[in-house]
Formats: sequence, structure tokens, C-alpha cells
Amino acid sequence: MEDFKFHKVLTPLQAWSYSYGCLLGWGGFVMTATVFLPQGGVIGSLLAFGVGAVFIALIAMNYHYITSLCPGTGGIFYLLQNTMGRGHAFAASWGICFAHLLIIPLNARALARMVRALLLEYAHIEFHMHLFGLNVLLVDFIIIAIAFASSAYINSKGIRISARIQTIFALIMAIGITLLFFMAIFSGVDIRQKLSPAFFPGRKALESFMLIFIMIPWAFVGFDSVPALSREAAFPKKKLGRIMVWAVGIGAFGYMANIVITLLGAPEPWPIYVRNMGKGLDSIAVVASARRLFGTPGLVISLITLLAAILTGVNGSVANVSRLVYTMSRSNSLFPILGKTNNNGVPAMAINFAVVASFVLVLISTTFNTMEMVASICTAFGYGYCSLSALLNARKRHDKRYLLSGAAGLLACSIWLVFLSFPILSTESVMGVKMYVSLAAWVFIGIWGYAITCRKPDTILDFD
Repeated sequence: MEDFKFHKVLTPLQAWSYSYGCLLGWGGFVMTATVFLPQGGVIGSLLAFGVGAVFIALIAMNYHYITSLCPGTGGIFYLLQNTMGRGHAFAASWGICFAHLLIIPLNARALARMVRALLLEYAHIEFHMHLFGLNVLLVDFIIIAIAFASSAYINSKGIRISARIQTIFALIMAIGITLLFFMAIFSGVDIRQKLSPAFFPGRKALESFMLIFIMIPWAFVGFDSVPALSREAAFPKKKLGRIMVWAVGIGAFGYMANIVITLLGAPEPWPIYVRNMGKGLDSIAVVASARRLFGTPGLVISLITLLAAILTGVNGSVANVSRLVYTMSRSNSLFPILGKTNNNGVPAMAINFAVVASFVLVLISTTFNTMEMVASICTAFGYGYCSLSALLNARKRHDKRYLLSGAAGLLACSIWLVFLSFPILSTESVMGVKMYVSLAAWVFIGIWGYAITCRKPDTILDFD
């Protein structure tokens, strides 16, 4: 394969924008009323995101630690390849890659849903078509195709252009959520009355907490975009950990702020409201609440913020997946064709792979929840490997600080995997047939690709 060197152009702010933009997307705006409150209630949801963010921050420290042990920089495959070997690196990376990949169709479908909501709201228009035996909205098909084509084109032009776009939209999202949150807090609404009851009637406190806590891996998948893109960073790698922790903290605030905005803008007690979500824009919880509280200005701010969240999710995840796939290919662990680059020095074939695979997932998936749970279990598996590596290396070096973070991260990931795979404590079943089928298909593709290439020498890429 051709000699290749990534262009080091990313600033700390741009690296943060990928991490933050990938971890907080459509789900953080609509699931507040469809999943978080109905399952976790007020206290269960806020506590789960608060505690979950602490564990994710510890996992970010584990990433930072094993990065410090490696001679260069790179994503989870490079880090584990250096610290645990190629086989372990591929297993963890393939899981993380699928989790990132699932974010792309989730946000693309969300963009289509947002447009449909606007058409239904203001033009009373709804289009349908029949595709491959599935009922698909025509407007969805067109919007998703445009979104994927645009993302592939932008990323094929190089990281510099992609990073500028990512940073603009990430800042818009962060500012928009913060603005809406403080506007809601000071809107004159009786906050104490709106936050009651603490839990959904009939649901126990521990059950409420766990139903949201097991979703934390999906909610924060993407914070690890920083190490994945670190070979293109124009700053010392010692800053990577701080950038990831900041992204996790601001992302946790975003999820929690959106829950509060939804509660304060609810037209009736929230247990009744979540059972009677409307159509169109009223089906998007944060947007509906902002409109009720502030009228047209609130509607405009929330829609712009939501659009920014969706676009950062698509653009950032395409860049992230392409780098993960490219690294595995160039290290003789995946199909060689995915390691090809274009004239701009960009892993073009890996970008095309991300877009095509995302489009296939759009066609075969019919529910958001299935994809979210698949992403959660894949993320927990990959982050668990990262924490295990930190734990083992910290024990060898008698590093008590990272011994603690490694153990804490591994414990959290083990809990997530157990609850996702074998629901207990009366939690609702989160594993379905489609989840098993999609996971099995992804594992088969990975084994196939690895079996073809693993006979070649284990090559550790070092472009620094």
C-alpha cells in the first residue's frame, strides 16, 4: 500500500467538537419524553446521567493513560495493538466501530423525521413509497441519501474542511442547549411542581435508575473520537484526556438540561404528558417545550440546535468510522481495499464503507431503540477492553491512580454488558431478535475480514 502521512491540522477545539458532536445527537432531544422520563423518571434519569458521566470520564482517563504508554497516537485499535496485541485490538475496535457506525443512520433518520415534522406542521404533507418490501417515506429516502452523499463528499475533501463544519455546529448546539436551559429556568414556571413526581408511578427507584444507566454507553459513544482522530491533531497528546473529559462533562449537561427543559415546558404533569405526545413538532420533546415556553423564538432556537446536533452526529461519525476502519486495514487486520486513500490524502474507501453500511442499516432497521441498544452493548465491550488494558498496565507499573480508573471503568462496562445481555432486577427486556441478527452479521464480517488478512505480519502504524 502507498506511503501515507496524516495532515496534522486539528486544534483542541476542533478535536473537542468531534467528541462532543458525536456523543450528543437526536436522542438527547426526543428521548427525554419517550424513553428517559417514562423509564427513569426525573430523579432516575438525572442521577443515571450524572453517575454515568463520572464512569465515562474515568474511561476517558483510561484512554489517556494507555495513549501515554504508546510511542505515537491513534484510536482504540492502535492503543490496544501496542498494549494487548492485534487480536484483542481488533475485537475491541470492531465493536466500537459498529457502535459509531450506528450513530450515522440514527441521526440521518432523525434529520428526515425533523423535516417530515416541519412538512406536517406547516404544509400538512406526507409522502410514502414502497422500497424492497418495506414501507418507507419518500421524503426520508431523499433526505437520507442527500445527507450521506454530502457527508461523504465533505470528508473526502480532507479533515480540515470537515473539522471547520463540525466545530461550527458543535458550538451552535452547546450554546443553544445552554441558552434554552437558562431561559426555561428563569421563565417563571413553578419548577418544584413540574419536577414532581420523582419517578414514574409504579416504578421502583433502583429499576428506574438502572433502565437509564444501562443506556449510558450509547449516550456517550463518540467521546473517543479524540483518540481516533489524534493522528491529525496539531497539539501534544497529553491534552487528549482533558479534551475528552470536557466533552463528556458538557455532553452530560446537555442530556440533563434537555430533560429539565422538557419537564418545564410540559403542558400537564409529566407522567400524563409522556403518554400523550403529539405529532409533528410536538413529537420532538425539547422543541415542543421550547415553543410552549417562548413561542416562535424558542421554536427557532430549538430547531437550529437540534439540526446542529444531527449534523455533528453524521459528519463526526463518518470521520470517526473511516479512521478506525482505515487503521485496521493498514495494520493487516481487515480487507486491504479499505486502506486505500484518495488524492487528498483521505481514507476514501473507508469513508465509502461507512456511508454504504449506514444506508444498509437504515433499510433494515425499523426502530430507534434496537439500534441504540446494539450501540450500547458494542460500546461497553470496547470501553471495557480499554479499561482492562489500563488496569493491567497500571498494575505492572504500580500506578495507583490509573489502577483505580481502570478498575472502575471495567466494573461499569461489566455491569452494562450484564444488564444489556441478561436483563435482571425487573428491568425491561432490551434485547430483541434484530439486535442479535445485526450483531451476528457484524461479527461475521469482522471474522471474515480478519481471517483474510491476519496471516500477514502485524503492522503497527506510526505516522508521528
